[in-house]
Amino acid sequence: MLQRSHYSRKAFTLIELMLVIAVIVVIIITATRLYQQDKENVKANNAVQQVLTIKNAADHYIANLSTADLCKLQSKELLDHLINVGLLTDTYRTSPWGTHVSVKTVGAAQEYNVYMYSLPANGCEKAREQLETFRKMGSERVAGTTESEIDKVTCDAVKDPIRLRAFILVNTGANTGMGC
Repeated sequence: MLQRSHYSRKAFTLIELMLVIAVIVVIIITATRLYQQDKENVKANNAVQQVLTIKNAADHYIANLSTADLCKLQSKELLDHLINVGLLTDTYRTSPWGTHVSVKTVGAAQEYNVYMYSLPANGCEKAREQLETFRKMGSERVAGTTESEIDKVTCDAVKDPIRLRAFILVNTGANTGMGC
């Protein structure tokens, strides 16, 4: 009769250890990807909030200007004015990605564009989608108010870097359509 050896197992086999390590690696890779996606989502949300805050500050600033002062803003950097009068802080000069932000008036300050330069493509697209949603909701605003509206939002490549551009139309009430 054959005797079975009765021994107790005191250690893991090499295959069991390799399987545990493989599972841990998969979990770490998945968690890292989810973390990176969350970081991009937060930055896109912050970019949207930054554009909307700039829009609100510009609305307030432009609504309190005379026609002559509006004409002086023609084709100028509006962000400097908003910071100088205390409506915004210097932190608005950079995007959530640490890149340059610019706000330029078009014509007699009847339109201005908010630019965020050198953005990652997926971050720009997420911010654009959120701003488009806001734009559609904002199109139902009351006529005759001095609040501006987001006309369109684009992510366009200027040479190599991606640029977020929000086109904002100013409704200045009595000043609309003025000549400078």
